[in-house]
Amino acid sequence: MVERDATRTGLHTFGAGSPRLARRAVEIMAERGVIADARGARIRLCPDVLTTTDEIDLSAGVLVDALGSARL
Repeated sequence: MVERDATRTGLHTFGAGSPRLARRAVEIMAERGVIADARGARIRLCPDVLTTTDEIDLSAGVLVDALGSARL
């Protein structure tokens, strides 16, 4: 039986403020290699059991940068 780390799986959404900002942030994230989706004014990330801790850390940093850049 494979033990799964539940802290690294599941659906996570983050508020972007508006649908336009969410779409722009997702575009910026894609340019940096992070797959995300804009759902209205929210940004959706969905890591799974194969996502490494380093990838989650990278995604979090890119998300913060993208939200800041999208607001400019």
